[in-house]
Amino acid sequence: MVHKKVTLHRVVGNTQLVTFESGLGDVDYKFLFDLRDNSDVAKNFTQALKEQIATGETDEVKQVREWMGSMQTFVFFVSFLKSHCFTVLT
Repeated sequence: MVHKKVTLHRVVGNTQLVTFESGLGDVDYKFLFDLRDNSDVAKNFTQALKEQIATGETDEVKQVREWMGSMQTFVFFVSFLKSHCFTVLT
């Protein structure tokens, strides 16, 4: 759920709309909650989705860092080979 946005809209009568949007603002999903039994259900749902989005973004950052780390290791290895009279063909 990386690059997603959740919007909690205003209460209308006994309902509240939550939209799940792409990073460009396109609405992917709409959830309409009936607030008669639980007035916080839409707010709780929105918070849960925001936490999942944050977790996904954190995981993506970790993956990029791991990739960058392996690229740095590769560059170091190539530099090591070059400095020890090896010819590296690219």
